[in-house]
Amino acid sequence: MKKQPAILYREFDEKLEIDVIAAPNWDHFDSLRLFLEQYFQAEIINQFDGPGSRVCSLRIDGQAFKLAHDDGYGNYISTTKSGEHIAQKIAQELQIRLDPPSLNNPT
Repeated sequence: MKKQPAILYREFDEKLEIDVIAAPNWDHFDSLRLFLEQYFQAEIINQFDGPGSRVCSLRIDGQAFKLAHDDGYGNYISTTKSGEHIAQKIAQELQIRLDPPSLNNPT
């Protein structure tokens, strides 16, 4: 039986969202931000931490992205339709890095 994917990629109207299912906790937020900075040269525009939520506005290749954490929902990355090609690359890379079978059987 195939396990649920680590990343769920969804489209809502003009927004694209990557649910980071395998890294849902508050502490994962910083790791995800560093991942976007290191592998996608994300520029941090601003970041706000509040009770139960965190939001970081980013720019990647000229496109606006948002990394967010909500205690009730987990971590997700969102953008508009114009950032779709970058969002697909991010989702693919996270799927590879966070997929449990990949972690158990490194290549």
